[in-house]
Amino acid sequence: MAKDSSWAYLPDDLRRLASLADRVRAAAICRPWGSAAGKLPPTRLPWVLFANGTLFDLGNDSVPHPHHRLRLPDDCWRYSAGENMMFLVHQRDGSCSLLNALSGATTRLPELAGPNRAPMKAIGKVVVSSSADGDPIIVAVLIGRDVIVSTCRPVGESNSFLLGALHHEAIDIALFQGKIYALSRGHVLETLDLSNGHQKGFKLNYSTELMIKHPWQNYHHQDFQDGFPLVKIYLAESGGKLLMVKRWLRCPWMRTASSPDAASRRTFRFEVWEADLSERRWKKLDGCLEGQALFVSRPCSKSLPAGHGVRGDSIYFLNKLYQWKQPEAPLGDSGVYKIRDKTFIPLLRDSMPSLPWKSERFPSWFFPVQF
Repeated sequence: MAKDSSWAYLPDDLRRLASLADRVRAAAICRPWGSAAGKLPPTRLPWVLFANGTLFDLGNDSVPHPHHRLRLPDDCWRYSAGENMMFLVHQRDGSCSLLNALSGATTRLPELAGPNRAPMKAIGKVVVSSSADGDPIIVAVLIGRDVIVSTCRPVGESNSFLLGALHHEAIDIALFQGKIYALSRGHVLETLDLSNGHQKGFKLNYSTELMIKHPWQNYHHQDFQDGFPLVKIYLAESGGKLLMVKRWLRCPWMRTASSPDAASRRTFRFEVWEADLSERRWKKLDGCLEGQALFVSRPCSKSLPAGHGVRGDSIYFLNKLYQWKQPEAPLGDSGVYKIRDKTFIPLLRDSMPSLPWKSERFPSWFFPVQF
């Protein structure tokens, strides 16, 4: 009788909660329910994370309040670091820590603080990844031409710290097959090879994987009589491949009161290139992403398989928000690009509740790992 009354024997429709926020709250106060509910297929659509810690649930955007507020320290700069993780830089002393935004677990990184360290508020990107089983978590921080690498070891063990200088100023970094890859505006791909071990720590081996640049297409004159093209570049892993995503925006020559950035900067084109590491060149991908979907934003990019609300062969994109917030474009220049037919569709539904705006530095993708 006691066995039949356990949480694990509840019907699926009772164990399943539509909102991840509800699942997180329920799991926090009832671990047996969380263990049983964790066996259900997760919602794959990521959330949108704002700088004040507000999460917007894309998978349940039709409910009255699709928001969840994270409890974050007030005295810090915050950076999305992939999945549940956030990288915090505390203003009082420059110390750094890694926060699991859903569980609240914090790992302090004292080796990143100090008078000789680079100014952490100038961070361009943070990536966090777990190596093979038993290896420590790797944290890589991009600041201009420097990549700071640290490990998150258990309490009582000292963390490893490395500072690697790149040959080219990078605009994005990614962890791929045990290496840190850094991409420059000129499409040069550099690697920092991590040779790690519990006793020996980490060692950086520098190499330039790709030096061949493909030509930039010019869309001036006939297509841009009233403006110019702006290209943003992202680096992401998808299906065992390292991809460069190029996003083309149409920008006006001059901003006006009737045409602020939120309305005038519009994405009109995407290109996806695969890094052929053996041939040391970029190969353009046309037609599909082999069923995967790419989620790109400056703070965080990732790929997911199709299904559970995720459109395959599509690129979901977010852009930095500016001070002009318009009801018809609450997330600014954001949307979904379908690669097969080269068309755009809105990211949000037509009728949306009011969204919380607290900072222009985000939004970012947030990929919750359920526990």
